[in-house]
Amino acid sequence: ADAVYRGKRSTKNEIAPQWSRDQYMDRPPLPRDPAAIPVFLKEKDDSVAMWKEIDSLAREIHFADRATQEYAEVSARYGWLLYRIYQAGFHLSALGLKGSDAEIDQWIAQYDRCWAEYRRLKNDHPVCATLYHDTGFRYEPAVGALEKDGIGDMVDEFRRRGR
Repeated sequence: ADAVYRGKRSTKNEIAPQWSRDQYMDRPPLPRDPAAIPVFLKEKDDSVAMWKEIDSLAREIHFADRATQEYAEVSARYGWLLYRIYQAGFHLSALGLKGSDAEIDQWIAQYDRCWAEYRRLKNDHPVCATLYHDTGFRYEPAVGALEKDGIGDMVDEFRRRGR
């Protein structure tokens, strides 16, 4: 629970959890107080470290049957990749388009690597959970959820910067 809460939200509840729900992943929000952002980002980094440990432990545990083994390993890897995508998005949000090219490029590279591996995980393992999309959503009472720009569009804005 610590890895999920720190990675998607924060221990101080500075952002609403709905930015990422169902299959949607909106632009990652930041705390309103700029002074809170460094601690907020540290929680994202801590979450990824926790997910890395979960992923490692899933590969060390030996289950009685192969199906359970695969499910545990795939689920742990899914979490680690998803929270690395979140981490990259939050760091990019915090950097803004004025961040250094090196920092922005580093987070875009992580974002791209993780999305590719995340999608490959689903292709290679039918037991993998449903994947998120890089689009956000808005709710219209008469219609329901409608797609809108999300984390993918935000990252594309970073790709286009200065070009």
